[in-house]
Amino acid sequence: SLENNSADNTVVATGNVEIIRQNLTLKADKVTYNQATDHIVAKGNVVLLEKNGNVIFADEVNLKDKIQQADVENIKVILLDKTRFAAKTFHKKADDTKILRNAVFTPCDNCQGQSPLWQMKALKIIHDPKGKNVEYQNAFLEIKGIPVLYTPYFSHPDPSVKRRSGFLYPRLMSNGYLGAAIQPQYFWDISEHENITFNPIISSDKSLIYSAIYNKYFYRGELNVS
Repeated sequence: SLENNSADNTVVATGNVEIIRQNLTLKADKVTYNQATDHIVAKGNVVLLEKNGNVIFADEVNLKDKIQQADVENIKVILLDKTRFAAKTFHKKADDTKILRNAVFTPCDNCQGQSPLWQMKALKIIHDPKGKNVEYQNAFLEIKGIPVLYTPYFSHPDPSVKRRSGFLYPRLMSNGYLGAAIQPQYFWDISEHENITFNPIISSDKSLIYSAIYNKYFYRGELNVS
């Protein structure tokens, strides 16, 4: 149903509402649109579908500036690669920069009610779509729900980045030869067809073990050296 109030210049749509504008699609149970201020309030099973494949879920959304800016509370975001954000508050700027507060990020697609293998919790998460970065402020790394690392700042490429030079997640190991050990990894993207990963092993029993992996891809084959 659609109700038009000419006195205050608002339109109220109820029941399976869908609004499409530029690169964004809004779905909700009820939408109130103030035509004078270009302000939209959507309530009930709100879903925002972005052209890049990201999906945003919320109970209530406030939109303005031709749906380019948004303010949301208690939000869940599923990115194109199925990684997920959840946050207490969410703000989307006109340049598509997204700011989440009291937020969590996890690559877990379906944990079936269990704690994900790892997740990042932060007081503030910023997604910069132009720089293709995700930044964290005052963040904790949790493994199976247990905090293991705190950092005042942390960043990584967003899911649209196929490859970029930078640190990979370290490997933890333990065996009779090395004892307890950690293997930090740094990936150097030399070119589209050449890369090297520096991955030394720091162990309790064998001290430092130097290690690296080099890959080069040719038209008719490849070279792998470790």
